[in-house]
Amino acid sequence: MLFAGVIGIVIFAIVLGFFLSGDSEDYSEDIEVASVTLSGWPLPVFQGSPDQAIGARAPAISTKTTLDETVKLNPADGIARVIGFFAHWCPHCQREIPRITAWLDENNLPNRVEVIIISSAVDSTAPNYPPSAWLRREGWQGPILVDNAATDIATGYGLSGFPYWVVLGGEGKVITRTHGALSDAEFSSLVDQALQSLTNNTENR
Repeated sequence: MLFAGVIGIVIFAIVLGFFLSGDSEDYSEDIEVASVTLSGWPLPVFQGSPDQAIGARAPAISTKTTLDETVKLNPADGIARVIGFFAHWCPHCQREIPRITAWLDENNLPNRVEVIIISSAVDSTAPNYPPSAWLRREGWQGPILVDNAATDIATGYGLSGFPYWVVLGGEGKVITRTHGALSDAEFSSLVDQALQSLTNNTENR
């Protein structure tokens, strides 16, 4: 299972259809960019440790998946999220996606922890275009959220390089951020930190 839960606002039937459709799905109408809206204060640009964004609330996102379905992601909905930003032309991203998909195939995500990927910085003249097809070739089975042409989601989350990861607790606050390729152990650590944030939040109530 890729996801312990599904993004709450995405219609359940959409996601179910995504998993059941297999190779018979017609992807000819995929979209690679979309109109997006961010609600809330943008996060500062990630510049390493110490990270000024730790503890800050991430902005809510309204966008679409590559299947042209609307997603409204409220980071403060009680779900901890590990959010990855990828560019189809980025060599590090091209190595990272197979590693992450393999990890997810081999490990069950904890309850109330999701891994989400966002396709950003799309360039129709660069390698592996379109990104939706590239990500499916590499085995990604979950929804693919898309940024707009101006990369507003990536900018709003403080991206400074690809690949880029943001871990949010269930209250929508930044737990950690990192960029660059991750080892299996480093990705496992992001998932563990997401889960621990839920535990800590419960203990503090």
